[in-house]
Amino acid sequence: MGSDVSFYRSDDGTSLARHIDGSGHLVGTDTSRADLNRMHVVAVGSDILFYRSDDGTFFVGHVDGSGHLIGSQHGDGAPNWTHVVVIGRRVVLYRSDDGTFFVGHIDSSGHLVQTDSSRAAPGWTHVVAIGHHVLFYRGDDGTFCVGYIDGSGQLVQTDSSSAGPNWTHIVAIG
Repeated sequence: MGSDVSFYRSDDGTSLARHIDGSGHLVGTDTSRADLNRMHVVAVGSDILFYRSDDGTFFVGHVDGSGHLIGSQHGDGAPNWTHVVVIGRRVVLYRSDDGTFFVGHIDSSGHLVQTDSSRAAPGWTHVVAIGHHVLFYRGDDGTFCVGYIDGSGQLVQTDSSSAGPNWTHIVAIG
């Protein structure tokens, strides 16, 4: 796991790239501007994906050796993804209202590349990465579904059942 960290403030688009050095100090001076109101910011390997749900725009970047946030892709994707979850070096975007999902990865040139897109059940309230698996959970009825992303980037279901309704938080441990 790396020692770089990105701070982002959605109301004004300020982005900071920092690094924890060998002495355990947070260091760095890079401050930059990103677009406003990014609803999801996730690390995908050594890259960072910024996504704005209302219009679907996204930005991919990485922190270079000097501690600067360098952009590699700006794009227009589908709007209204409610969940953005990283599983290993893959990313899953899920839209709760219609069950659409997108699976992709960030390639060596820093571009978001789609490997799968389809529809699952709508209404999942939680989408959680657990190791190399993903757990979808629907709070109102307690239904869950487990899957993984195979070598070709396809989402594969492995289990589904009920864990009981109304869980408000689900976190991976370890």
